[in-house]
Amino acid sequence: MLIQVRVGPEKWRIKQLIYSIRSNCGLNTAKVIPHISLYGDFRTSYTEVPRVISTIRNVANKYDSLPFYIDGYDFFKGEHGYVCALKINPSGELRDFRLELSERLSRIAPSSKQWDIENDFKFHITIAHRLSQYRYDKIRRYLEGNPSLWQRILLFISGSANHTSRHPYLPMDGIRVTLLNDNRTIRCEYDFMQKRMLDRTYALNGDVTANTLRILRDRKGIQQNIPIYKSEPSTFIFGDTHFGHANIIRYCGRPFSCVDEMDAILKNNWNNKISGKDKVYFLGDMSHDRLGASYWINKLNGDITFIQGNHDSHGIGVPYQTISYEGHNFLLVHSPDSIPIDWDGWIIHGHKHNNDVYQYPFINGEKKTINVGAELVNYQPVDMNKLLSLDIESIKRMDTIGSIPERW
Repeated sequence: MLIQVRVGPEKWRIKQLIYSIRSNCGLNTAKVIPHISLYGDFRTSYTEVPRVISTIRNVANKYDSLPFYIDGYDFFKGEHGYVCALKINPSGELRDFRLELSERLSRIAPSSKQWDIENDFKFHITIAHRLSQYRYDKIRRYLEGNPSLWQRILLFISGSANHTSRHPYLPMDGIRVTLLNDNRTIRCEYDFMQKRMLDRTYALNGDVTANTLRILRDRKGIQQNIPIYKSEPSTFIFGDTHFGHANIIRYCGRPFSCVDEMDAILKNNWNNKISGKDKVYFLGDMSHDRLGASYWINKLNGDITFIQGNHDSHGIGVPYQTISYEGHNFLLVHSPDSIPIDWDGWIIHGHKHNNDVYQYPFINGEKKTINVGAELVNYQPVDMNKLLSLDIESIKRMDTIGSIPERW
């Protein structure tokens, strides 16, 4: 048996990353299930399984989630050969959970793996394991930006020639812990959002998962359900709503169960936060459906200045805008890759979503960029007064609007 943290809303994008690496390195791509192994392999008698499940539930009940970061790649020698993996930077909650779980389970279901009882546990998501020295060196060179000639040809053909140069970096939440049977199928899952153990049928049920995501959104403050009343007009910035774009849910790991749910929440977040007197600078890519941006603009509150994105129809909006606000000058543009004028001040942009948080977090003080793509700002417009209250000049880095800033 095996205990894992399974990747939540970000599962598809992590799976595609691993698939791409395996494909370009000539490895088997048949089955990719992103996960962090926490304990096992272990074997126990049928009569002890309820105790194992009860132990998982009792330890997990102490936690609301298990936050962690994917932060680059990791390379090491395993029990049966070399391993290439996505490196995990665990939170204190994830470390404490694994350690207590290991200590309790070791008394009723001892693991066959020595590292399960060690404090210095290597958290990772496996890309490939049981590798020979030759395969290991080949994959490592590829991931470190020095691919072979054949790999460079494959990257060029696939249009992802800069793939290996990107540092994978993504804040995530472990929202379920999975117990696998000896045949590696789900026996049950503990759901941190619902605070209960799910049998296999419920663990795989779409409606149950939708409820898990709803609770996750509530905890993170993603849904603005109550209108905010203000005595004075405010100025807001926002980007990359992608109304009507079903695939953006997978591409960016958005915590929505379907496109209709996403559209409704994005629209309500906007209109509950913004009144007709407020000024809104929208930084492009409003929709990706047959209805078009104009349809959605008519459903949204505020005096909207539209900065054109790469998914918006030609003729809608302007290519960029410069503004002064409370003594600060900002360039507003959809993509930070193509700055249209000479500019050495702060740049507010979208386009990057959460696909390159390492280079383009919510605030990058070194680059002087502010990424207001929906994924990094809780899927709701950002009040400029709220932004400036963070004292942006003192921030070196801030991954998302809900994270703790790293100051200079």
